[in-house]
This record gives sequence, structure tokens and C-alpha cells, in this order.
Amino acid sequence: MVTTKGIYEYVIARTKYIDAVFRQVLAEQFDQILIFGAGFEKGQIEQFLATYKLKLIDHKDAQELEKAYFSDSNGKVMGRVNGTHCLVTAEKSLP
Repeated sequence: MVTTKGIYEYVIARTKYIDAVFRQVLAEQFDQILIFGAGFEKGQIEQFLATYKLKLIDHKDAQELEKAYFSDSNGKVMGRVNGTHCLVTAEKSLP
């Protein structure tokens, strides 16, 4: 029998770990940061980035990723991006 016992705790622990790594990376010197995420719409990601004083450079949703990376030379999409994933490029905002 399949059970979801412990899944809530796992999700909380994973989220805290990813948040800690993200904050650590933000303290380091960088020109741009690339985020591969799920469920972020452009307005939501801009709000999230502003929280960390980052500026959105580019946001590609699942359909754009499929066209850019999984299309043949005729434009036929040969692969799929699972779910609502997106690829975000951001940079530090000026103070």
C-alpha cells in the first residue's frame, strides 16, 4: 500500500533547505541568477524577485521552453516540459 506519511514534513524540510541555499547564494557576488521553477507566473516571479532586490531579465514559460529547446528545424515540438515549469533569469537591482 502506498502512503503519503511524512510527505508534509519532507516538503517543509525541502523548502527550508532550498530557501537557505538561495539566501546563501544571494550573499555571494554574481551578475545573473537562473531559477528553474514550477507554478510561477510572470507577475508572481517579479514580486518574488523584488523581495530579494532582484530584477527580472527574462521569463520563459513551459510553452516557450518547448519551442526553444524541443522543436525541430521546422518548428514541430518534439518534446514536452512537464507541468507549469518556467526558466527565469534575473540580476541584482541597483540600490
